[in-house]
Amino acid sequence: LANHGYSIKALDNRPLPADLRMENVAPAYADVADGLAMMTAASDCDAIAHLAAYPAPMHHTSAELLRVNVIGTQNVLDAAKANGIERVALTSSIGALGFSFPTHPCLPDYLPVDIAHPRRPQDIYGVSKVASEECAAAATRQTGITTILFRPPFVIDLEQAKREGCLLRM
Repeated sequence: LANHGYSIKALDNRPLPADLRMENVAPAYADVADGLAMMTAASDCDAIAHLAAYPAPMHHTSAELLRVNVIGTQNVLDAAKANGIERVALTSSIGALGFSFPTHPCLPDYLPVDIAHPRRPQDIYGVSKVASEECAAAATRQTGITTILFRPPFVIDLEQAKREGCLLRM
């Protein structure tokens, strides 16, 4: 987006890495679970791309996963509503369907998987993604704002994966 002339407000709870700093990217620092901070951060925005969430259940308590993934998402949606922002894109996960981190085998009912596929999470991470999706759907029903959900199949921090020795070799 920055390369196409859009002005970006990049919100994170830690400093923006040097390789992501660009002339038309303004860093903002806050915890997504802080409702007032989200209201402030969303001011003067035309749209929101919400990607702030834990991408996996490891290393986080259930309460922390719900605080960031669900409360954070609701705060972003509330901030959009309060600031008159009509478009919010959110990142969910195939974890909402139960395909991530399953305790028991979980295969799709059919292929290709589409939006109508049943959601059957087996862990709190998947539950947090279902709850976030439902928060977005409720915001759309309540106010008419457009919410778009993306369910990437796999998100990985390559540096963390290297440190933890869990990179796949091909």
